[in-house]
Amino acid sequence: MKGCRWLQPGPLPIEVVFCPNRKAWDRQIAKRFGDRHGYPGSDGRCTIYTRGTQVACVVTINAKRKNTENCEVIALLAHEAMHVYQEIRKSMGEEQPSCEFEAYTMQWLLGSLIDAFSRTRWKLT
Repeated sequence: MKGCRWLQPGPLPIEVVFCPNRKAWDRQIAKRFGDRHGYPGSDGRCTIYTRGTQVACVVTINAKRKNTENCEVIALLAHEAMHVYQEIRKSMGEEQPSCEFEAYTMQWLLGSLIDAFSRTRWKLT
């Protein structure tokens, strides 16, 4: 499946989406959220959309398989996962989360983003 992947955030008050390419962006993200930002041209990006109290984070990675090592992609995904985590904290009004909350949230985010990337681009593991 080559379209966008919506992560299952459980009780978190946020939508998290991995968008694998410009075609999926135009077909799904621009249609759902409007194209205020346009498809990101940077290596990795976490684009934030807000509508009232609803927040969506759309993660994109613009790596080319022949030019990029898997560890570079995972590092970019970790970087973007941190931006998603920061938005989660902000939307929850959580200024001092516990160390375990931070660790479990980052574990879930990174694992979910690696899975989404592997299902839509190329296998990372």
